[in-house]
Amino acid sequence: MMLTPAVDVRLEAASGADRVSGIGNRLSTAAERLVKRRDSSGRLDRALDAAGINLRPGEFVVGVAALIVVITLLTVLMAGVFSGLFVALVGVAVVAVYLNGRAGRRRGKFADQLTDTLTIMTGSLRAGRGLPQAMELVAAEASSPTSDEFRRIVYETRVGRDMTDSMNEVAKRMQCQDFEWVARAVDINRELGGDLIEVLENVAETIRSRQRIGRMVKSLSAEGRASGWVMLSLPVLMFLFMLWRTPDSARLMLSHPMGQIMLLVASGGMVAGYFWIRKLVDLRY
Repeated sequence: MMLTPAVDVRLEAASGADRVSGIGNRLSTAAERLVKRRDSSGRLDRALDAAGINLRPGEFVVGVAALIVVITLLTVLMAGVFSGLFVALVGVAVVAVYLNGRAGRRRGKFADQLTDTLTIMTGSLRAGRGLPQAMELVAAEASSPTSDEFRRIVYETRVGRDMTDSMNEVAKRMQCQDFEWVARAVDINRELGGDLIEVLENVAETIRSRQRIGRMVKSLSAEGRASGWVMLSLPVLMFLFMLWRTPDSARLMLSHPMGQIMLLVASGGMVAGYFWIRKLVDLRY
């Protein structure tokens, strides 16, 4: 008799979890359809792949939307509708910046690891292994994200996709022109033959030269990037200082319609200035 309530509780808990899971699945499926209609080119899906986030676009949208809605409602209850709207807009911008930043860092790591990747491949080829075995060795021994991307190439090749097509897809997803050269070299070697080891070594030397130039460009443009961060953070720091020293004036700016308009205009100008300076220091080489 004492075991019956425990069984009932477990059954009710399980059914409740199933209902929550079912609601989540339905929401993610609906969000997936909405994303496909709004984003037919699949930019969000590619961005999630590039950032290494193992979520479908619908799941990502549902999770982000739920988080932003909760934070917005709490802000509305504590500070008013305008502050809640402002927090919601900032939340969307923060998610976009985080996603792009994470994808950019992952792409940068992939590009920095490319010379080591080619060294592993040429060493494997010198040992008498074939190109597929060299790819598997990179997938097993390289660091992330190179190992993740090469593991994907190996899996896609095993299910019948052409290797160079998979390599070109990785180059496109990682936005890495250097790896596109590697894929092109492999494709030409497969069609015309020749010494693939020598070709890959020449490509690796070219990539090293480009990376040296890239480091030089970054050092020369460091002042411009630092100026952009200073210009972006200085108004925020000044407002926080104003909120600390003269809180009445800061609250008046948040509550008065003219102050709210000024904050929106200032925020838009800061964002525009940041992207403008970022475009100026984004030198192509």
